[in-house]
Amino acid sequence: MQAALIVPLRSGAELIGTLNFFVANPTQYSLDDLRIAAALAAQVSVSLQNARLHNAATQARDELHTVLESIADAAIVLDRNGRILLLNSALRDLFSLVVDARKLSGKRGLAVLQHRVGRGCLIERADLHTLLRRWANDPAQNTTGSLPLTDGRHIEWARAPLVGSGQHQGAVITLRDISARVALEQLRADMTSLLVHDLRTPLTSIMMGLDLMQAYRDEPELYNMAFTTIKSASRQMLDHVNTILDLSRLEVGQLDPDRSWEMLPTLIENTLTPLRTLATQAQQELHMANGVELPPLNLDRGLIGRVLGNLVGNALKFSPAGGKVIVRAQLNATGDLVEVAVHDNGPGIPPALRTQIFEKYAQVRREDRRRGSGMGLFFCRLAVEAHGGQIGVRDAPAGAGSVFWFTLPVLPAYSGAHND
Repeated sequence: MQAALIVPLRSGAELIGTLNFFVANPTQYSLDDLRIAAALAAQVSVSLQNARLHNAATQARDELHTVLESIADAAIVLDRNGRILLLNSALRDLFSLVVDARKLSGKRGLAVLQHRVGRGCLIERADLHTLLRRWANDPAQNTTGSLPLTDGRHIEWARAPLVGSGQHQGAVITLRDISARVALEQLRADMTSLLVHDLRTPLTSIMMGLDLMQAYRDEPELYNMAFTTIKSASRQMLDHVNTILDLSRLEVGQLDPDRSWEMLPTLIENTLTPLRTLATQAQQELHMANGVELPPLNLDRGLIGRVLGNLVGNALKFSPAGGKVIVRAQLNATGDLVEVAVHDNGPGIPPALRTQIFEKYAQVRREDRRRGSGMGLFFCRLAVEAHGGQIGVRDAPAGAGSVFWFTLPVLPAYSGAHND
């Protein structure tokens, strides 16, 4: 090298490089050479700056695309003309878009989504048209809404404008599956209605019983019958309240059974006594079958008593007038378990529901009779499992009705101590 011409490359006031000319012979560059080099340097500077901006934009786009792909919500980014800039796989799944996202770039987003309505889209045509109109109106405003899908789900959408240099540049639209929240809100409404129904029934019995006691003060038989009704209804209300309070603790294992050694036949008889009045009023029979002698069991008298009360109460509720409800307790063949079975001659339980009815709020979704809050059998399962037992239902031997059963372990560590 004998001579060099070095011209700075600038972007505004920032120095971004140099443009270098080298020759092997000594020479003196003319003013025209300097002008040509300066013009060429200006063009190179612009090209380099454009390349830097393009790379930065591409990187920002890739990062935004990565973010969009990482979220569960469906999302689409539109420019000021409504053309697709970006969309994520969650949106393609929602609208059944099998085309690659790059092929959708630059197309009118609303037209693409509207086109999918007749080809397996999950949104009804009328709902989608209403949605598209709302998205097209007032593009500079934040708007939100929700709509149902044809498969029973619900989505919540939000549209936010893209603003750059004080001008509207486009919009970001997100769609979120809120089916769980909608189901929870419906469940809350159903539970409120059902709990009110469960508590209103015994409360009505109490009020009627008080009226009867006042009207028949001089007739001991009717007076005592009304008193028994009030007492039974009050116990029923207390059981509902206790069940609600204990369920959450049983679910997380924080309610330890308050065990004592109990004679199971005595516990069963004490549970059946107040329920016999209800059976008599419904023209039903309720009794305990004679069984073999049972060993004392280490159990929580209150929890197991409420399990029995729930099962027998359900049996009476679903058995017809003139029906029979029989409670039987017996040892299994190996002598390590006691099975308590409640036989009824009601309509029976379909095989498909025999597991579901012991789940939380199971009766809320039943299509037949909504007779309870769906917490009773769930409470029974948790209480029995807290004692190390199992619970289930099977067909009655005669083929009519059901047998709800649960088992309790016979603990060999019985010391002979007995707590009343």
